[in-house]
Order: sequence, then structure tokens, then C-alpha cells
Amino acid sequence: MKPSMLFVLAGVLLLLASGCTQEQEPPRSFEYEAGEEGPAGGLIFYVDTAEEFADWDYLEVAPTEIVAKSYWVYYPQDYQDAKGLNLKTEIGTGKTNCDAFHDAFEDSFEFLPLAVRSLEYTTIVGETTYDDWFLPSADELGALASYWVEHESHLILPDGFVSLRETSNDTETDMWWSSSIAPIEGQAFCYFIEDADSVGAPYTRDYDEDYNARAIRSF
Repeated sequence: MKPSMLFVLAGVLLLLASGCTQEQEPPRSFEYEAGEEGPAGGLIFYVDTAEEFADWDYLEVAPTEIVAKSYWVYYPQDYQDAKGLNLKTEIGTGKTNCDAFHDAFEDSFEFLPLAVRSLEYTTIVGETTYDDWFLPSADELGALASYWVEHESHLILPDGFVSLRETSNDTETDMWWSSSIAPIEGQAFCYFIEDADSVGAPYTRDYDEDYNARAIRSF
């Protein structure tokens, strides 16, 4: 056998040997589980166990409303402007949606879009102020809706976490706005959070109708 062939064979054997002795990394452990109280006083409802997102591992829903019943945007021109913001629906895009709203409407002084007002929401836990909340995208809100229908009893925290669904026979009170615009003219995405049959594709509603709004944060 030629010397060059011996060197190649030796290299292959070394690679095989190193592969055989290499230990597999243990599964990653997470500090929080879905259903636990989050550091900002809310509730963890989504854990990125698949490690799809580099910047965060958890989604936490706020303990109270952003505002009591609100429009998505107020003015017709605001809706037309929102159509040009390239708003997304996927998990991981809610913050980007709200930042786009903020940049587009930073010179507005009244009747601000709901996504802008969500960025002003804060919670205080101990001596720490959490001001990184935002209005969820359609799929983030869908993940919250799915969690809610599966674990309704777990949404009440010891310090009085407000349940997502109001005590009312009016089903329209169970509508929750997302930060995602709908492909139907004049409408945005929302979710009807009541029972398992209602969780699937999001609903759409006219941008100037008043519905619930709950902020989330990623960390």
C-alpha cells in the first residue's frame, strides 16, 4: 500500500475513533415551566423547548389588562398606515410588530394604536420594573388561547392573577386583540378565548371595535 494511502486510512480511523468516544450533550433543562408564575408577575404560557429562538426561552402573559376594552386603531388613516408596516403573525414577531407601530406613530398624541400603548405597560415586582411588554402577534395569542383552554384553572395566581375570560354571557367579551393585521380590508386578527372548539384559526374583527387586550413579554 502506498504511504499516502496509509496516511488517509489513519486519518479516517482517527475520525471514527473520536466520534465513538464523543459524549452526547444532555437535554437542556429550563428554569421555568408553562403554568408557573413568571419573574415579571405574570404567567409563563409558552416554553421554547425546541430552541427555535436565539433571544428568548419563554413567553409570559401580563397579570392585568393593558386597557379595559379598546380599538385596534382609531382612525381610518391609521389602519391604512398599518397596512404598510409589514406586520407578521408568527410566534416571535409580536415585539417587532409593536416596535414598527411605535416608529410609525411616535409623533401621535391621542388615540394611539393599541400596539403602541402595549409598549407603555409595566409591572413592578420587588424593586424591579418590567417595561418590556408588548401586544402579542396572532400566533402568540393563539398559543396563549390554547394554553388557556387546556389549563384554565392554572391562570389564577396566589396574588390574584386576573383570568383571561370575563364572567359574562356576552361572548364578544372573550375577544382578544393581537398585533397582527388581517388580510381582510379593515380588520385585524384576534382570538375568541372560550373553549377548545374556538381555538384554531384566529378570528378577524373591524379595527375600530372594542375588545380585550393583554400584553406579553419574552425573555
